[in-house]
Amino acid sequence: MKKLFKGLLILMLLFTLLGCGKKKEEVKPKEDNTATTTTTTAAPQKEKVKITFDSDGGSKEEDLEIDLGSQVMLPVPKKDGYEFLGWYDGKEKVTAKTTFSKNTSLKAKWEKIIKTFKITFDSKGGTSVKAITVECGKDVKLPANPTREGYNFRAWVDKNGKAILNGAKLSCEDFTLYADWESKPTEVKVTYECPAGYTLNGDKCTTSKDAIKVCPTGTKEDGSICIKLTEKQAGTRECGKKTVHFGGGHTEEVQGVIYNAPYASFCYYGEVTSVTDKNTCTSQSRSWNSGNNKCYVEMDSNYTTTSCPNNYKYYSSADLLSKFGAHDGGGCFKVYDAESKCDADFTLISGKCVKTINATKK
Repeated sequence: MKKLFKGLLILMLLFTLLGCGKKKEEVKPKEDNTATTTTTTAAPQKEKVKITFDSDGGSKEEDLEIDLGSQVMLPVPKKDGYEFLGWYDGKEKVTAKTTFSKNTSLKAKWEKIIKTFKITFDSKGGTSVKAITVECGKDVKLPANPTREGYNFRAWVDKNGKAILNGAKLSCEDFTLYADWESKPTEVKVTYECPAGYTLNGDKCTTSKDAIKVCPTGTKEDGSICIKLTEKQAGTRECGKKTVHFGGGHTEEVQGVIYNAPYASFCYYGEVTSVTDKNTCTSQSRSWNSGNNKCYVEMDSNYTTTSCPNNYKYYSSADLLSKFGAHDGGGCFKVYDAESKCDADFTLISGKCVKTINATKK
């Protein structure tokens, strides 16, 4: 009985162990035959702008295409002998903060690189000369020559003794020029003397005196002026006036008229404009002209010349007769300047007669 019970326990233990080791059956989900649709939304594309480059003689730069409103790192072109100053949109310089909202053309701006070299001067015992700076490729403009007592300056020379002249083109490098001197010859001092009345001027003697004033041919001398009697103009002449009295206190001022005769001029009758009939005219002891029905009064024959043209002078008949023995009615005559003349061994210089001779050595 005990054996039987023991055997049952063993069997039960085996069944338990076998049950625990068995895999649990997987539960599969129920299949769903309904079709499933997946929708993908594409990201919106950004608008682009194009940047083109004009390097103005510099290296060629390719166009750029960037997002609208964005910034961009711009290329740096190169150009021999020039420094790049930046890209410009018109007059405005493009910087790192510039954004582009449209297609843009940029142009490079350059500044020429000026290369120079320095020339120093060794005056070799002469006066000091400052160094100069010269632009490469340009002509050299040398400073004023130095001086040195007892020597004459000949030229500036390089280290090889070659003379460098003003306006030379030199290689673009710093260098020194040296003064080339030659000894002055011993000077023999010479003194000079002049005759009395002369002034010493170097090795010449000079003396001067006033020029002689002579009227030109065909003119007459009148003091310091010269008159040409064959050149005459009337000038502006005017007769005197006469006051005519009438009865009842009425008066009229009458102007004379010049009459030109062949060899004389004089003032003629003046017209009395207030008298219009013959009887009134003759009753006042005046002359009636029946040719034009006008009344005239006799005037003083003398007249005055109020002005002459430029370079003319007025002479009356009496003046002409007394000064030049000329019989003429007077008028305005042409005036000429007297000519300056010197003796044969003198030269006319600035209105003076000058004579120059060699000075005598002492």
